[in-house]
Amino acid sequence: MKRSAVVRFLPRSHRARFGAEIDGLLATSTRPVADVLNVAKQCAYWHVEALMRNAWTTSAVVLAAASIFALGYTINGLADGITELPKHWWSSAPVLGLALAGGLALIGRNGAGKSSRP
Repeated sequence: MKRSAVVRFLPRSHRARFGAEIDGLLATSTRPVADVLNVAKQCAYWHVEALMRNAWTTSAVVLAAASIFALGYTINGLADGITELPKHWWSSAPVLGLALAGGLALIGRNGAGKSSRP
């Protein structure tokens, strides 16, 4: 049986476990468009769930987003742009936030703090 394109987007563990079954169901579906969209939505959900399962990675993403927003706001408030950052103590907070986010991402990548959920 030819593997459908949407099954390729499943996370590797889910593809190994459910890939053939989903292929069979999609091949015999009476409403193929709706079922393919449903499987695509579930693929996206499983990918996001895998990312959010690690608390360190989630914290890093949230901190990086907040720091990038704060850095843009900070640079916008400076007269000479980014070259003026070292002259203001308050402008170092977003940069430190980005550095901390990078550290949290490395901790999450190396597997520390992994959830005990299956």
